[in-house]
Amino acid sequence: MDYINFTQYCKDNNIKPRRKEMFLKQERVKYLIAKNDYFLDKKPGRYGKTIIDNNLLLLFKSWNNREPIPLLNRKEYEVSEFLENYYGSKLFKQFKTSDGRIYDWYLIDYSLLIEFDEEAHKHNNFYRKKDNERWDCFILHEKSVMADLSELVKHFPCVD
Repeated sequence: MDYINFTQYCKDNNIKPRRKEMFLKQERVKYLIAKNDYFLDKKPGRYGKTIIDNNLLLLFKSWNNREPIPLLNRKEYEVSEFLENYYGSKLFKQFKTSDGRIYDWYLIDYSLLIEFDEEAHKHNNFYRKKDNERWDCFILHEKSVMADLSELVKHFPCVD
């Protein structure tokens, strides 16, 4: 795991310290750090520094570019771990399509978008519309995630 001096990174890239602090105070970021093993170490004081891992830096870069920060629930996190272990480097997280929509995963061997459909998505027309319009999108429903994962692996096996 690579670690980055976040304070120095912001200074080198002319990012105001206030932006860094705003990012770290976001509830979603705090949740992701707590649940997904992102590394964060803050040293207080005038010459203090903040050390983060590469994944958290990538999240900051996305946030700084006004892209949405993903909010994973525990079940989605476990599904993500399974997919990463099963498909490895052939799986991309938070894949952005040409129409600007972001899907949870993209499986390159099958040109397949994968979306985890939480109960919260049902109250959001953007997600419902996003999922139903695409023929190349496999939906993992929160209530039937194990059956859906089984179908995914059966129809789209890992290709070495």
